[in-house]
Amino acid sequence: MKDWLEHIDKKLEGIAFDNIELSQTDHYIYKSYYKNGTYLTLDLTNNKTRVRKIECGKYWWTNEEVKDYEYSSIKAVFDKRKEYLIDFLQVSFESGYGEQHELDFSEPNIITLNSFLNILINFGWTESHYKYQDDYYKVQIECPTAGSFFNMEIILMNTAEQDLPMFGDKAEKKIRTWWADLTINDSKRKIEKVVVRPIKTTIT
Repeated sequence: MKDWLEHIDKKLEGIAFDNIELSQTDHYIYKSYYKNGTYLTLDLTNNKTRVRKIECGKYWWTNEEVKDYEYSSIKAVFDKRKEYLIDFLQVSFESGYGEQHELDFSEPNIITLNSFLNILINFGWTESHYKYQDDYYKVQIECPTAGSFFNMEIILMNTAEQDLPMFGDKAEKKIRTWWADLTINDSKRKIEKVVVRPIKTTIT
């Protein structure tokens, strides 16, 4: 193996993807794989020897003829600081970038990245989207790994709160989440399950 793209393509070999997209600029390469509602997107340097970001999650076809998609509000990203090398973030273009998400190509790092990829390839995860009245306010994630589970909760923020947070935004969201979770609001609260299926379904 000489670079990340060759390694990942080899690891995914034999999977009958519904669609694969590849684009390249002067500095970066982007490749996305789509299978049965689950996507994996790579962001690599142009020489393919450094991961800038890897993210994955749930998608839905909006127009299959021209391959248009709608994505879940949550995505999983590779993060070498985390115990299981995976973090879950609210979707935005900038989320998932930073030194903790980057990885240079080497034999030890192949083992590291494979641990992250194996969750997507072999396990998947479940997202529980909580809605109070007309507003989605949090997502709880249950993610299996080899021999164990871990759980995570994300309090959702709107675009302005993510990109240009104001003082008190996070506190206000926590208070609203506490209120929406109270037993007295059970009748106004709904939970929608989103299952992100593993992409390893047909290996030859």
